[in-house]
Amino acid sequence: MNQLNIYRNIFLEKEELMNLQGFLQNSLFKQLLLQATYTYGIVTNDPSKFNKDFQKPDEFKPNEPFKVEQGTTNGTYKVLPGLAFNNLGQVIFIEDIQDNIVCPQDDQFYWVKISYDTRNYELGTVSVNQKGNVNGNVSFLGKVRGQAGSTPVSIRFEKEDGSNPLNDGVYQIVSVVDDQNLILTSNAEFTPETNLRVVILGTIPITAVFSKEQKAGLYTYDFYRISLVREIEVSTPPVKEDTEFYISRIRNSGGSITIDNSVKKEFWSLAGFVNKGKE
Repeated sequence: MNQLNIYRNIFLEKEELMNLQGFLQNSLFKQLLLQATYTYGIVTNDPSKFNKDFQKPDEFKPNEPFKVEQGTTNGTYKVLPGLAFNNLGQVIFIEDIQDNIVCPQDDQFYWVKISYDTRNYELGTVSVNQKGNVNGNVSFLGKVRGQAGSTPVSIRFEKEDGSNPLNDGVYQIVSVVDDQNLILTSNAEFTPETNLRVVILGTIPITAVFSKEQKAGLYTYDFYRISLVREIEVSTPPVKEDTEFYISRIRNSGGSITIDNSVKKEFWSLAGFVNKGKE
């Protein structure tokens, strides 16, 4: 396995860390998986998805990745957790139930599509008060430092709806109260604000200013996108990319959601498994 040899008194800068990241992203295991894959798609433990004659033992419980159900709120739907693997080696992973996703109330059929995406913000939201106190359900564990050390971390805020936050500057962390509470400093007074996403920017020299590229965020996380594609031809899946997968076909008629999960057809498999299933 390729590795970065870490020793004391060895300086690590952008080039060394980029090489380390490259080692991880282009691992031999990932290449092995790509080479051994027969079909790309949703990961399931249910052999009947490949062999309709498969007899399931009584105690066997197939998982139901990306199952779509009625949402908690009227006129919405939810997507259950699941995992998918595409031909670029990207993993589409929904860890928690995604609930109350809106479907247009127009009596038209839509296909629910999942695809790979990334995010730079931390999961959860926070509030900030006039004194720069930050609290919410974002976990800062192991990701930020305050001014007690010599390398305090800075953050910025984003709004969930994409609009500009009232507190739109770069803010250095004075103190890490606990995993979910921070105290920030600013040259201008803070405006009380809620439902903010947090983007961690990291630490730069005292006299330096964060560049546009750096303001994008120190971390990029694997993520996913759930979207709706309107049906053009009856019962026919709309055109999509090979890296995307349809998981359901739905319609909102007067606030009542009709769901057809049988359209889920693309499943991930290894060549040896498929051959064995056809014996």
